[in-house]
Amino acid sequence: MPLCKMRRGSNQRGTGHSPLPGRSRQRLARPVIGRFACVGLALCGAGIGPNQVAAAGFDLDFFKPTTPSTGTFCEENGLTVAPGRLDLGASGGYAYRPLVLGNQANSAVVGDVVRERVTTFLAASYGITDNIDFGFRLAAVARQVGTVDADIATNAGVPQHPRSAALGDLDLIARVGLLRVNRAHKRFRLTLLAPLAIPTGATDALASNGRVSFRPRLIAGWHWDRTAAAVSAGYGYTAATEVSSSALVVGKAVVAGLAFSYAVVPGRVWIQAEASFNMGIDLSATGRGTAATQVMTGPRVLIPGGIVLQAGVGTGLMRSAGSPRLSGVFSVARVWDFR
Repeated sequence: MPLCKMRRGSNQRGTGHSPLPGRSRQRLARPVIGRFACVGLALCGAGIGPNQVAAAGFDLDFFKPTTPSTGTFCEENGLTVAPGRLDLGASGGYAYRPLVLGNQANSAVVGDVVRERVTTFLAASYGITDNIDFGFRLAAVARQVGTVDADIATNAGVPQHPRSAALGDLDLIARVGLLRVNRAHKRFRLTLLAPLAIPTGATDALASNGRVSFRPRLIAGWHWDRTAAAVSAGYGYTAATEVSSSALVVGKAVVAGLAFSYAVVPGRVWIQAEASFNMGIDLSATGRGTAATQVMTGPRVLIPGGIVLQAGVGTGLMRSAGSPRLSGVFSVARVWDFR
């Protein structure tokens, strides 16, 4: 559950092997309250009156779903989409208390900037060669509610809750296989992921920071007959968004992830697990940036007709922006082979 600190004296209103036909594919805390684990978002600044909290626009969905051939829920597995094949998936995500307000003196939770958030994603990838695919991912906030008035930067100082529904950013995604090793009962893939985010989202819905961002990542994936595992690391380039007079900065970040899958019923049913990490390196004057984390697990099922269903449940490991107390995802995907 992310915790946002309210400065003393401030007032507040208390009350987010792939089961594919043809070629076999594999995929896939306790809250820390301290100087670097807690993120400040609430403030008592000039022009902010009682029962108001100031916030700036940024994309609260740090962890977004991947396409079914190339990952688990939100983490990549090192594979690329086979040439001539189209992956298309629709996902819905739920986050409970992804952005809460706390008292800086004792860390007591006194309200929620975002209490519940429902997001939807449409993602697609098309295989160009054995080593290259291209695709996109479009996000939208379907519903979100909170209990704290926020002064979103684009609202010219007018306090209100973040917009309840809005379009999110559009990601243009390329994957390039750098190394392929095939042995009996074992495959290894080293892949570069290169997503470019176009700022189509609404900043007053915390669905965008209004700037282009680029988040390259290197993925190493190991794939056996029934088991797959992957580790990834990368860097996010984006202009920093700082909440004036607060302790929160969202900007450049180091990202990392782990993914695992096991075929309970080979070719039909898999169990998946993943861990995601996003550590902001742009710091405010108080020395705090984002430190979002999420772990998730759940099943994946291939049903007749080449349709893939998966569902996962998870939680954040730290009290930081983007680390929900409870999260869930459900997705439906279909693969078409045009070869």
